[in-house]
Amino acid sequence: MKNRFAILIVLITLFLSALTGFAQLSTATLSGIVVDEKEAVVPNATITAVNEATRLTRKVTTNNDGYFTIPLLPPGNYTLTVEREGFSIARVSKVLLNVGDQRTFQIQMKVGQVGETVEVVGDSGIEESAAVGTVVDRQFVANLPLNGRSFRHSLRSRQGGADEGVRQFPRSIQRQWPAR
Repeated sequence: MKNRFAILIVLITLFLSALTGFAQLSTATLSGIVVDEKEAVVPNATITAVNEATRLTRKVTTNNDGYFTIPLLPPGNYTLTVEREGFSIARVSKVLLNVGDQRTFQIQMKVGQVGETVEVVGDSGIEESAAVGTVVDRQFVANLPLNGRSFRHSLRSRQGGADEGVRQFPRSIQRQWPAR
């Protein structure tokens, strides 16, 4: 009976620890609404998001209310293309997504011929995100004020940091190696 109870506790712990991993995604989300020149919604428009570096392509279609959502996009620069029969193609380029971003767009389409393209360069998105995050890239790490310390020491000095995970060698072993 005790073994079954212990196994049950272990299984519940593993299940709960697996669930916490899903909350820490390293992706971003694009969403928005597609409207025409008179601010009426455009249903069934095809939105294509293309990562400019990796050429990853994701396609979605607006619902009957003109809304779309593209979840789980890796960070990077994207180009959005919106197409619908009877409208000119709308393109939004240079959309930068970082980890945890939740970007919202209102994309306006113009009535026109099928071959016409309306180009929107730059960022026309409305950023709506309650998440707090920092992108740690190579430049960020290079600019850390380590002042002769190793990167391991900076991990200990961060908020909530502790020495518990750092293995310390006995002094007798440390003295055997010459100081640098």
